[in-house]
Amino acid sequence: MRRCITPLIAIALVGCATQTPLDLPPGEVTYYDRNHDGRVDFEFHDTGGGDMDWALADRDYDGYYDIYLWYGIAGAHIDKYHRAVPTGVNITPGRVPVLITDYGQSVAIPH
Repeated sequence: MRRCITPLIAIALVGCATQTPLDLPPGEVTYYDRNHDGRVDFEFHDTGGGDMDWALADRDYDGYYDIYLWYGIAGAHIDKYHRAVPTGVNITPGRVPVLITDYGQSVAIPH
């Protein structure tokens, strides 16, 4: 019995960790300007469940999202992503609602 459960759990975790932003529910979206230049650089999607929230971040503040972050039960997952940041949206004042926002620019992003 134990031999069957372990592989099933591993498969389920891998399946959850490989979702892209297009596969994840949009939830309630808030936009943030972390460097205060008037342009969105962090987009947070609150899905109402702590293990399904996700975000897009512009690491180099060039007007394009560079990464997406998925906040799962076992921590955050990071992957490359490229899309222009939105314009004409309401920017939420204050800090972003998560502690892990982009791991700093020194961390390599998987391809």
